[in-house]
Amino acid sequence: MLKKLHPKIFSTIHTDGVDLKNETMLMDWVDLEGLDRRQFENAYQSAEVADKAHAAQKLARKYGVETVPAIVVDGKYLTSGEMAPDHRTMLRTVDQLIQKARRERSVR
Repeated sequence: MLKKLHPKIFSTIHTDGVDLKNETMLMDWVDLEGLDRRQFENAYQSAEVADKAHAAQKLARKYGVETVPAIVVDGKYLTSGEMAPDHRTMLRTVDQLIQKARRERSVR
């Protein structure tokens, strides 16, 4: 389902402006997409999902991630879509940061 729904979720949030962080709106969207609402609610409210969401929030705070897309290289270099004029430039920057991190590791 992820492969099918990921672009729809992105579009719903970023194009249609629907706040899928709002649980009521999310569940209404789930219904509109023809998913089993009860099954989705059980997964969404599971301890496993809560643990993963908490871990993601903790990492975002640790690295100072405030926007997406964002990429942290080697736990110390952050770049994001806001820091570059376009995604292609951001990815070139990521490549450069990877090379820099590799060089630093080889010096140790």
